[in-house]
Amino acid sequence: DKMLTFLLNSPTHSCYNACVPGLGKTIQTIAALKMLPKPRTQSPIDLIICPSVMKHTWRKELQTWFPESSVTIINTSSDLKILSSLTSAPTTANIVIISYDLASRNIEKFKKLSIRTLVLDEAHYLKSYKAKRTKNILKVIWNNSTYRIALSGTPFTRSVIDGYTLFSKMSPQHFPDFLSFATTYCYEKRTPW
Repeated sequence: DKMLTFLLNSPTHSCYNACVPGLGKTIQTIAALKMLPKPRTQSPIDLIICPSVMKHTWRKELQTWFPESSVTIINTSSDLKILSSLTSAPTTANIVIISYDLASRNIEKFKKLSIRTLVLDEAHYLKSYKAKRTKNILKVIWNNSTYRIALSGTPFTRSVIDGYTLFSKMSPQHFPDFLSFATTYCYEKRTPW
């Protein structure tokens, strides 16, 4: 699996899968989750953050392609209390699915959580580096995870600049700052401002 090889060999252990819709980004990600090495000292979770409408689709695909995993969907803030018990219960795989909104609003719950793999489905939700949601997820959850997989069939909703936030996290040596990224990869339009 090329995605797994890239993920393991990347300096930041992260990859962005931007295959067009219908080519199997979800199944590729599940295959990577199955094959990634498990840490020996702890029982971390795999965290899938996705749009709310996709939570049950992820569970269905995990039940089909990774039936030995234990899948938990977080629907409300009160459901988050289960997170601490998941990391202490060793299973083949503890997978937690949560929406972007709920994860961002409850960011404190993720500060001490051990996350093996962070999956960002529809990763273009994190395109604005100024948005609170983006800051919360990329500062706290990103930093608490060992591996990171971003998925989106439409990584650029307006222009290539939409990719900067995640590209700079995944490869800071290649994309060190916003201005050089914009100057190199985007159409520049001069205005009086």
